[in-house]
Amino acid sequence: MSVGSSLLPSERNDFPTIYQSIMEHREESKIESRRTQLACRKMQTQIRRLAKTCSEFSMRMEEAETWISRLEDDVGSQRMTRETMEKQLEDTQWKLTDLEDRLRCNNL
Repeated sequence: MSVGSSLLPSERNDFPTIYQSIMEHREESKIESRRTQLACRKMQTQIRRLAKTCSEFSMRMEEAETWISRLEDDVGSQRMTRETMEKQLEDTQWKLTDLEDRLRCNNL
């Protein structure tokens, strides 16, 4: 006994409808699959753009850190120079005061 003979006549008439439904579902699945692929490609493009932007930002940050480091070194160097000059000025003022005092003593 074949499968078709065990079915009722109304069920046998449903085969074309079922087949049509399966084919439509298959086409819908293909379309959905292509939409998903397209969405994935768009996301990959956006991810690449984001990665490029992050890379550029990272390079700019490294450049900024380099400049800041140089500026900190310059400020530190200038601070040392200023402190040295202040010390020299203080020593010179002390020597000048000492010389003035000696001259006064000699003039007396």
